[in-house]
Amino acid sequence: MTVKTTVTMTDRTAAALRFYIGKEGLGMRAQSQVIETALKDFLRDRGIDVEKYGD
Repeated sequence: MTVKTTVTMTDRTAAALRFYIGKEGLGMRAQSQVIETALKDFLRDRGIDVEKYGD
């Protein structure tokens, strides 16, 4: 299952994300994967097992 959501971030963070995506030669759709990976890491670091939830 995939859920769409809106993420609000500062202009600097958005610019850094665009820079990373461009530097790595990734398509703009890669933004979602980068953000999802970062969020999973954030939750894991706080003791939340993401794989435990969902489908």
